[in-house]
Amino acid sequence: MKTNGLLCAFIFLKFSSSLCKPQATPKHRHLHHVLDHNLQGSHTGFVDYGAVTSFAEVVYEGWRLQAIYISAGIIIVVDLLLLGFTFWQTGKLFSHGLWSKKLFKGGGCWMIVAALCGIIFGSCLGYMISIPLIPLMAMGFMLLGVAFILVGRRGAILGGIAGIQIGLAFGSINFSSIGAIITEGVLCSFAGICIGFIPIFPDMRINARYIQLGLR
Repeated sequence: MKTNGLLCAFIFLKFSSSLCKPQATPKHRHLHHVLDHNLQGSHTGFVDYGAVTSFAEVVYEGWRLQAIYISAGIIIVVDLLLLGFTFWQTGKLFSHGLWSKKLFKGGGCWMIVAALCGIIFGSCLGYMISIPLIPLMAMGFMLLGVAFILVGRRGAILGGIAGIQIGLAFGSINFSSIGAIITEGVLCSFAGICIGFIPIFPDMRINARYIQLGLR
């Protein structure tokens, strides 16, 4: 039974490391080496079971890496779709929609610049703090940068979502309890809503038209 358990653990690590090899932790690689060594020894009857970490820990380590990749992919896709929807909604303020030159001259280019600056800043900050938090920080500051340009409900929605992501990222570093992490996420969300709602650039064409339509 122990040999079968080693075989199952070895197969799982082979599969998980093939998917997560670029970000495999030293601990994950150590477990892989230990299981590989003991699996070879099991055929001759000489297995050092004391050197093998529990199978539950091996499974947890592998699935933790899988969860990081899946969560990062979901965050990136959802935030990019939200950003694209915001551009589409902003383009509706002009006759030619997204293809209007007035859109880009009237603030669309600044939205793109703000998004790119947010991605760069968030990525650098996430790299310095914790590599697994890079997608959360990069996408959060991307939305916050665009929210800083916009006004009203559009900016408030983007700012609120960005604040949640940034708050959860910082909360996971500063606190260990789930309640404290959620609290920081909520507080940062309120801050993001204020940043997005306040008309920082009311004279920008995309904001001026939005305000005019809102007053009708």
